[in-house]
Amino acid sequence: MTEQQIINYFSEKYGTGIFSRLKKLREEMNELTEAEINYADIMCGSSIEHLKDELGDVIAVAIHTAHCLGETSETMLNRAYEKAKIRENNPEYKHSKH
Repeated sequence: MTEQQIINYFSEKYGTGIFSRLKKLREEMNELTEAEINYADIMCGSSIEHLKDELGDVIAVAIHTAHCLGETSETMLNRAYEKAKIRENNPEYKHSKH
């Protein structure tokens, strides 16, 4: 499967509404957190696979969410990289003040 095929599938199945996609991303993050806790408690082969599965879900939903915002995964990775590089010298760069 290509990234575009996966995006198309997610768009057809789940739509492109940003709020529903962000809600789904939170759900997947919660599942990743549960897998992390299980991995820390058990540290066996099946818990590693569970962690990988949940991380894959988070990545897929994050990529689809980026697409819903009109961005590609490559653009979003570059944005994150550039922000990380700037924070080496300016740790407060783009940190929320709320």
